[in-house]
Amino acid sequence: QIHTILRLKKDRNWLWDSVLKETVLRYRMEHHPLSGHYMVTDLLTGVRHTYPTLEGAVGFLTILNNIPFFESNLLKENASYTGNMRTQLDIESLPASLRPVAYLSTNWQLSSPWHSWEITR
Repeated sequence: QIHTILRLKKDRNWLWDSVLKETVLRYRMEHHPLSGHYMVTDLLTGVRHTYPTLEGAVGFLTILNNIPFFESNLLKENASYTGNMRTQLDIESLPASLRPVAYLSTNWQLSSPWHSWEITR
């Protein structure tokens, strides 16, 4: 499984930023050897997408469209907010026989850096 974590934080000057909302999007990517296709399933909605190449499947995971991240009533006038996003492989979702290898090998520690953007109202 692949998790994309979205966070909305309120920026504060003297304390750590507070997390107002966190959303986790969960996807499963599978390869079907007979057809050679890759299938990406949104585990929250059950919607499946099929791609003939790995690049196509990964490309789908890199674009977020129409994701209800947070409600606008969370934002107050004249306040500063930051959005953060990160995608990572969930090692616990791998088959039991692969987990020990995944925990010991850095090749399986797949995670993007946190990406941040400013949100204003």
